[in-house]
Amino acid sequence: MAVAGFALHQLRYLISPPAASEAAEHAYIPFASGLVVLMFALAAGELALRLAGARDDGTGEAAPPAFWVAWLASSAGLAAIFTAQELAEGVLSGAGAAFPLAGGGLWALPLALGLGALVAVLLRLAGVAVSAAVRRRPRRAPWPAIASRPRRRPAPPTGSLLGRHLASRAPPLPS
Repeated sequence: MAVAGFALHQLRYLISPPAASEAAEHAYIPFASGLVVLMFALAAGELALRLAGARDDGTGEAAPPAFWVAWLASSAGLAAIFTAQELAEGVLSGAGAAFPLAGGGLWALPLALGLGALVAVLLRLAGVAVSAAVRRRPRRAPWPAIASRPRRRPAPPTGSLLGRHLASRAPPLPS
């Protein structure tokens, strides 16, 4: 969501560039992009840990919500993130709280819907990958059976040890 929120902000200002007075409000973008990359790396690491856990333990996740539910939830979340970000920019820059969708800000709504669909698809793919890792879990071999003793003992060999060449050597002769 952080990457999609950052992309929404950048795409909105790419489609409808800000006025000269708004350019100073975006001085934090290089720092924010570093945080977004860090959060993306953490999310990728979390997915790798879930995949490894699913493969090792065989524990999956709950069934994901329907696509349209994830799409609408992520789109609403992205619109809320954009609105909060624009309000915070206005307040922190000293311009006051202005309507965040003014001056080309309405472009954020269709962009939020598109990016929300992308987030929903990626969440669905991550869920499918975890489920596939559970199904491909290697089967553990069952515990080896304990060797049982034979029910009947073999009969001792018959005959003389000398006849079968199993006798030991005779004692040495005294000199």
